Amino acid sequence: MCTSIFMIISIGYGQSNDITPFKWDEDLMIFQEVIELPKKTKNELFLSVKNFINDSYQNYDAVVNLEDSDLGLISGKSNRSVGNFTFWSNFNYEVKEGKIRVTYSNIKVNDMIGIEHWNNKQFFKSDGTRKKMYADAWDGLVLSYKNDIEKIRSTSLKQGEDW
Repeated sequence: MCTSIFMIISIGYGQSNDITPFKWDEDLMIFQEVIELPKKTKNELFLSVKNFINDSYQNYDAVVNLEDSDLGLISGKSNRSVGNFTFWSNFNYEVKEGKIRVTYSNIKVNDMIGIEHWNNKQFFKSDGTRKKMYADAWDGLVLSYKNDIEKIRSTSLKQGEDW
């Protein structure tokens, strides 16, 4: 089971991708999802998250600024390119018995000429709909986060294992 959560509901933002529904937090810029893997121990899941980060980034130490296996927490900062935009964010991977909570927060955007857009109100109209020129970038960002969730899930499951 996988549960998506976005903090304050100030803009309803629909996503056509049916991996999971979510709500967008306009002010805090947070994407958060909980992955439930009830047969997995905290240590197994922590190792899975470390493997996911190692596989996803060129330099683990360059993106991770806190790793605490006792707390079940790995956090850091990363970026990803979507279309003509580069998105920067903080990430937290919190692990406990049978669950991983993935959080991307403080999301900031640089456009192709290097202008930083730190407030997503620039990307949305006053009625809550997305400005067309940014729609593909936001959809791409959300899809890339959802792909991360699926990669973490598959990294956590042994080949052929069903949860």
